[in-house]
Amino acid sequence: IKKLRQSSQLVYDKNTGSYRQIEFRDIVIIMRAPSNGGGEIYEVLNNADIPCYLEKKSGYFTSWEVQITMDILRVLDNPQQDLPLTAVLKAPFVGFTDYSDNELLMIRRLDEKKNMYECLEEAALAADELGDKARQTLSALTKLRRLAIQCPSSELLLRVYQECHLPDYAAVLPQGAERRNNLEALYDKAVQYEQASFHGFFMFLTFLEQMQKKNQSIEPAPLLGENVDVVRIMSIHQSKGLEFPIVFICGTTSEFSKKSHKADAVFDRELGIGFRMRGKNPLTPLLRRAIMMREDDRLVSEEMRNLYVAMTRPRERLY
Repeated sequence: IKKLRQSSQLVYDKNTGSYRQIEFRDIVIIMRAPSNGGGEIYEVLNNADIPCYLEKKSGYFTSWEVQITMDILRVLDNPQQDLPLTAVLKAPFVGFTDYSDNELLMIRRLDEKKNMYECLEEAALAADELGDKARQTLSALTKLRRLAIQCPSSELLLRVYQECHLPDYAAVLPQGAERRNNLEALYDKAVQYEQASFHGFFMFLTFLEQMQKKNQSIEPAPLLGENVDVVRIMSIHQSKGLEFPIVFICGTTSEFSKKSHKADAVFDRELGIGFRMRGKNPLTPLLRRAIMMREDDRLVSEEMRNLYVAMTRPRERLY
């Protein structure tokens, strides 16, 4: 990619109707599934000082900024939960320096029969620096918990962002723009939730947790316009109907997925059901073998169609 950028080669710009130098936005990396290897390519390009963009379709609820926001909401709902509360206390915007003088451990050891919140209340009684931090934290939590009773979920989320400076912290982390975008998407989801006539902070938190359990995701708005000068990493499905001056197709050496071969039963609309036989040296029944052969044919045909789509995306150059 760097050689292409530094070379004297030109690409045709259909907007101006003339040739020009190659830019990063002319280059696209297409993969069958960017979730399998796209992140590694993204890191390599970043380390090489090549601006790039990978639109993530999974892992929304596992990102730090969403996880910590969810933990804050859980604590506002019920501060007696040790794990969410400890996660919030360890966050950089709270002020406990657990990495140096083990302040959280000191709080926890005040009374091991009590939960973390009760220990925090006990720590707040001390007239020292640790007590000051505990009082400030309890005061902030109390204020937000009162708001949780009074205001809509979207307004509460906005106040959490403001009080904890979450968008600012997210912005200074790697992939900061994407992280801020994730927080904005969570706020938009809260607004949509209320517009659908659902109300109540607890119900909104339950709704988010159900989404997480079902491996559902919230789709943030796309960050990039067409003219942003970055190398894009996208799936073959995302590239359908689009054209780019230069295309790299990556991940073509991975084997086809044959999960159905390991299943106890395989299905075909015309042939029926083929079961796996049990025993020390089980034979594969003819019906099962026929169904798996037909499934393999379908899989190869589908992958050939995908390869055709990928190879017809470049206007000028294919790697």
